[in-house]
Amino acid sequence: MSKKEKYQQDAEAFVAQLAPYAPRPGADPHRGDRALLKRYWSPATRGYALPVLGRLRAIGNDAKTITAALFAVHPQHKDITSFGETCRRVAGKNRDTFEPHFRRLLACETLDELAVQLPRLVKRAERGGAPINFVQLLLDLGGWRFYAEDIKTRWAKDFWQAPDPDVPANTELQSAKS
Repeated sequence: MSKKEKYQQDAEAFVAQLAPYAPRPGADPHRGDRALLKRYWSPATRGYALPVLGRLRAIGNDAKTITAALFAVHPQHKDITSFGETCRRVAGKNRDTFEPHFRRLLACETLDELAVQLPRLVKRAERGGAPINFVQLLLDLGGWRFYAEDIKTRWAKDFWQAPDPDVPANTELQSAKS
């Protein structure tokens, strides 16, 4: 098994651990744990999240900690390409007004800077019903230190180069021929 396959497998296993923390109709046994994980975002209350992070074996792993806290904010996982696609879905037809937020995300150099920007965008994804690929996000956060530029490029590609749903595919091609 290659290192890449092992990282993928570990990320899938971690997100599978998070799945029971998603809200359930009726009895919701993990509602309190989600509330504690959401407290991670404030340095003054971060300690309240530690018991839950400990049960998830995420303490000491910033990528897993951030992913778990983001999952508590918006526990809608779906196998889409990247966080860039999530941002594109959040932006919808208002891509121009969303771009400054996305550019601020791409300007992050460190995982700490990224952890400041992500919660706001994840809250917007939650309000807009846009899913997040938490497996890929965990892999991206884990690789940020060494591969940030590659990750940013992929996110940008998924945000800006995705087809515009309002423009028929042949229209762009025909206008280029003219």
